[in-house]
Amino acid sequence: MTSVINQGGYTRFRRADLQKVLSSDMKGELHMSHRLDFYEELDNEVVLHFQNGKTETCDLLIGADGIRSAVRRCFLSRQDPSGSLPLDPIFWSGECAFRGLVEVDQLQAEFPGHRACSEPVIVSF
Repeated sequence: MTSVINQGGYTRFRRADLQKVLSSDMKGELHMSHRLDFYEELDNEVVLHFQNGKTETCDLLIGADGIRSAVRRCFLSRQDPSGSLPLDPIFWSGECAFRGLVEVDQLQAEFPGHRACSEPVIVSF
């Protein structure tokens, strides 16, 4: 998995790379196409309740569910039982992401030997 450590210590990586690692390199299951409704933390496990009525248990919950994260919403509601904080504190980080594809042959012709011809590249401005 290719990642970039940015100023402040945060790391970005491609969602597809994360899904590949979680689904192939770890023991357990990756539940895709499920929407988390809420989770419960018990003594030795986390119980996941999905909107389709299914439940699952896990030892570790990783909230990689996007900008409108249900995991974040549930976590924040537990941190602030009074309800005074917004449960969806989305704000602009000051960065923009632009994605594009370039034919490998064209890239190789313009920049021979460029590493993007053989591995995923993330460019940060």
